[in-house]
Amino acid sequence: MKIKNPFPPLRAGAIAAIERLKGIADRVNRRLESGKTERNRALLLFVSLVLLMDYLMFSYHTGKNVFDIFPSIPVISDKEKRTVYLPDPDGKTLLTETRKLSVPEDREMFVRMLYRAVVKGSIYDNTSMAVPIQTYIRHVWFDEGTCCIDLMLPVFKDNSARIAEGSERNFLAALEKTITGNIPSVKSVIVLENGIPGRQLWEIAAH
Repeated sequence: MKIKNPFPPLRAGAIAAIERLKGIADRVNRRLESGKTERNRALLLFVSLVLLMDYLMFSYHTGKNVFDIFPSIPVISDKEKRTVYLPDPDGKTLLTETRKLSVPEDREMFVRMLYRAVVKGSIYDNTSMAVPIQTYIRHVWFDEGTCCIDLMLPVFKDNSARIAEGSERNFLAALEKTITGNIPSVKSVIVLENGIPGRQLWEIAAH
């Protein structure tokens, strides 16, 4: 015999009440979680402000730039210390200077750089009158241990002073010593004028 439940309205009401309680509990939990997140945000903001104020006070007392946060990146220099020999205006003496030069792998390019350094003269004193001519390199080539430098037609500089005796020989000696001293594979240097070796550059410029 099936017994009919005499309290169906009470059961339905209890279920509805339980559902409402669950809803209330969920809302409370969400609010609690939200409040926890807000507290964490406020705490993080407070700590960040304290650290920022501490950094500003440190910068003020040490005289450091506020925006200089990261250390400067050291510059890696590709220059090497090299010795350059220069002709003295007296036509007899060779001057020695140590310079920092960018050393290319290409020997021809390096020879051109060294040639310009010798012709230009000292970076400390005015010795440009030791090389009174103005000329340019046409071509550079190497024959075993010999470096050949072919020059264009030389001309005298407009402000050339009195030319000391032996100045051309001194210039060639400085050039050879500079190139052989900086390029170990080169043992001697030959200077040509329009493909002809042994020309007197000063005399050609005078005519």
